[in-house]
Amino acid sequence: MKNIAERLKNDFTPRLFNSNVIEDMLKTNEVKVIIVLRNEENSKAYENFDNDFGLYLEKLPNSSMKKIVSFIFNKKLVFYGTAKNEDGTAISRCLISKNDKLAGIVLNSYALDISISKGDTPQIDECIYATYSGIIRAATILRKQEIRKDYELHKLISSYVYLLFLKILGKHITISQQQKEQLQLICAYLFYRQFLEEKHDGAIKKVQKAFVGDIIEKKNFDEYKDSLEKLIPFNSFKDFPRVVQELNIATITQQQTMMLIIKVVEKFGFYSLIGSLDGLLSVILLSKYPTDLVSRGLMVNNEIQDKIEKKMEKYINLLAFDDEFVFLSNKKEK
Repeated sequence: MKNIAERLKNDFTPRLFNSNVIEDMLKTNEVKVIIVLRNEENSKAYENFDNDFGLYLEKLPNSSMKKIVSFIFNKKLVFYGTAKNEDGTAISRCLISKNDKLAGIVLNSYALDISISKGDTPQIDECIYATYSGIIRAATILRKQEIRKDYELHKLISSYVYLLFLKILGKHITISQQQKEQLQLICAYLFYRQFLEEKHDGAIKKVQKAFVGDIIEKKNFDEYKDSLEKLIPFNSFKDFPRVVQELNIATITQQQTMMLIIKVVEKFGFYSLIGSLDGLLSVILLSKYPTDLVSRGLMVNNEIQDKIEKKMEKYINLLAFDDEFVFLSNKKEK
């Protein structure tokens, strides 16, 4: 195991799409997930795991998720790993090589109640969704340059976040057209500041390119310019409660807004909102499916989430694979 741990540390260091306020925590928790190889010693356990995983997967209705997970599973790139991760921020680990290939998805045996010695679990359904989450994250990270230029995807994600916050604020926001547009611009602005790491001027330009003339009329956007200048100090969705108070959009305090957010999206969803884009995309898509890994409150709009999934399927199909751990599984560990 020491040899494997060294390989993981040196060649498969966890990666994220963007830097963020919880970056160290996210990477540290992912590092804790150490692969259990599909070697002779673990062959019986993996036989049990694969049988249960495959049978459950086969019974699921056809979907993008089923097709994608089946492909990775059939390549023997789904592993489980030892871990103790009580806060649930790493349900799976993406093994991404230095040459930008996916070498496997390692499921957190602690979070998913997988027996290391027997390979069985009462949560085999959640293992499938955790695998999908890892694949989405890997594709987001590995196709970063294309995703940074994909304005249609930016618009879909920020529109999703806007509808999520509209749902969260509910009766605490005055539902006027002006406030709706302001809220949508705030979500788009914070999206570009946090996930694409744009400075203020760059974020404003990208919001203008993506939204003005399509979703928001130019004359309306021009009216909001003064209020948008107030956003300069804010660069993350962790600042959202301060922003809506600063612009007088919500009738509740910052603390109440934060409590509402956590109540609706729960801790895992909150970490995704203030963390990395790969994490956010994984919860947006997981919430389409019957899983308890993410809050049901994250399901906000079928049409938008389906379009995001279709976009991401294109990037997933571009993944290249590394057989490092498949090869190691066929060797006796020294």
